[in-house]
Amino acid sequence: MAEFNYALEPGKYLKRKYDVRQVIETGVPLISVVTAYYNAGTYFEQTFYSVLNQTFPWFEWIIVDDGSTNEKDIAKLCQMAESDGRIKVLHQENEGAVSARNKAITYSVSDVIVILDADDLIDCRYLEMVYWGLVCNPQAAWAYTDSVGFDHQQYIWEREFSSDVMKRENVLSYIAAIRKEVLTDGIYDNRTRNEWEDWQLWLKLLAKGYRPFHIKKKMFWYRRLDTGMLSKIEKDEKLRNRLKAKIETLAQNVPDGICAACPDYTNGLEFARVKVADWDRKLPYRKKKVHILFLLPHMECGGADLFNLDIIKIWIRKDMKPES
Repeated sequence: MAEFNYALEPGKYLKRKYDVRQVIETGVPLISVVTAYYNAGTYFEQTFYSVLNQTFPWFEWIIVDDGSTNEKDIAKLCQMAESDGRIKVLHQENEGAVSARNKAITYSVSDVIVILDADDLIDCRYLEMVYWGLVCNPQAAWAYTDSVGFDHQQYIWEREFSSDVMKRENVLSYIAAIRKEVLTDGIYDNRTRNEWEDWQLWLKLLAKGYRPFHIKKKMFWYRRLDTGMLSKIEKDEKLRNRLKAKIETLAQNVPDGICAACPDYTNGLEFARVKVADWDRKLPYRKKKVHILFLLPHMECGGADLFNLDIIKIWIRKDMKPES
């Protein structure tokens, strides 16, 4: 297996592929990205670019300034947000990330919530993949991908999911596309701030019989800093033991045997009956392009298939160049 290239961080530059005005005119956003922002100017620009570079443009981004004290960081947030009409900035006194996220969720208008911290990154296809993961799997309450740890720590996180394992170890990252309808009745509790709040949320959803959809692609980039809250918990034995006790209590209500729905790429290789979709949204490119659809029932590394791949590579290289 080839070694993973950590230099492929999303959001290194802004692509500006779509006409945002046309996106907004299309209608109600299909995804609400929510972000808690507290003095986050150091890394926020790259996060900003990674969200705006999404291949799926029909989203709103609600950013809650959680009582930031650095005026330059506040000004930077407001200046960047003004450049895109899909972004809304709210302000509150400092109450913690969970409170800020809940405020954004209350303000959101879509049926799908994606929680993203102000210093983490998402692959340009992330929103597209998790959205269709939920659309095509109505039995799933949330959709998630594999992840990459980067910055001070580098690692690949690819773990099989089961409710049995989740009782002992959190094998999920905090980010996922979550159906808004399941985030009700205080299930995402403000009192869990900085206390493995994502793990507690997943256990509460599992206790209600909900299950996730797992996309086996590395599309979330988790910035691991030695000063981050997760590192602080790892270094504080007393706090860690208290949180473990809380997790054990929640785990008692979680049924065994809940697995993630996951596409099986080894099956379904025969031709399937074509289904007509009622999808009516078109990608509003700023620059008019010729669009070609490739239908490839199978691939062989040679001949015509190799020629097709070479053409695709040329288009990708051209598309990856920064646009003004």
